[in-house]
Amino acid sequence: MSETFPSEIKTSSTDDIEDETSVPSDTQAHTKKDELDTETLSKLYSYVNILEQKFEKQHPEVSYDGEYIADKQWKVELSKKSVRGSIKEGRFKTPMLIVDNYGKSIDDKRDIIEMIQAKASTIEQNQYMSLCFISSSWDQNIKDWARTYSHQRLGFFIYDLEEDDLVYNETDENNRKFAFWHSTNGTRTKLTQIVDQLIEDEEYFDLNDVMEHSGLNLRGAKKFIDSLVKKKALIDVGLDSPKYTRSK
Repeated sequence: MSETFPSEIKTSSTDDIEDETSVPSDTQAHTKKDELDTETLSKLYSYVNILEQKFEKQHPEVSYDGEYIADKQWKVELSKKSVRGSIKEGRFKTPMLIVDNYGKSIDDKRDIIEMIQAKASTIEQNQYMSLCFISSSWDQNIKDWARTYSHQRLGFFIYDLEEDDLVYNETDENNRKFAFWHSTNGTRTKLTQIVDQLIEDEEYFDLNDVMEHSGLNLRGAKKFIDSLVKKKALIDVGLDSPKYTRSK
């Protein structure tokens, strides 16, 4: 099975894309200018290029709260040193999902804690942001803190160019869900692949099976499966309750 997704790609001539959620200016004063040597700059461009390929060719399918979002427009904004993707419910609404990667070099653990806390306070109730700061290197204390940080509406990652190391709290379910969009790993299991595997293993499956293996909630799983039934990729063969398999 395969799907096509709605997307919009915008390229910026500037080095960095401004964040739609603001951070107080007093926290910005603590950041430092990260001057990159040629080798590290090459690593940065390589990393950003990998992310660009992902953002341009793929689309988030599951929201932070388990909704199916592959049918919503995925707006991608690119620059030389940053990559951002966002999904909105409507043209004039606040994005429900922002996935952002850009350069930010901070030396002090306290400064980055204050910055992230300020960032988290700007995120609205029905919004989720997955954020990655990219730097040539990170202090070990900051890495240790990033491995423990967890927030219900903000996923936080740091990427170390010199060590090719993506650091985050791997125990956080949403971090695991969105880590793909910050990593150099080029593969992820798509929802249609999960369905293919369920059919291969059992031939027939229900919405509970989809929820168990995909991270979708009940409404999200139903919306996704209904889209495949509508396309005649699947057929409902259940009697008392829905049961699905591949259309012959």
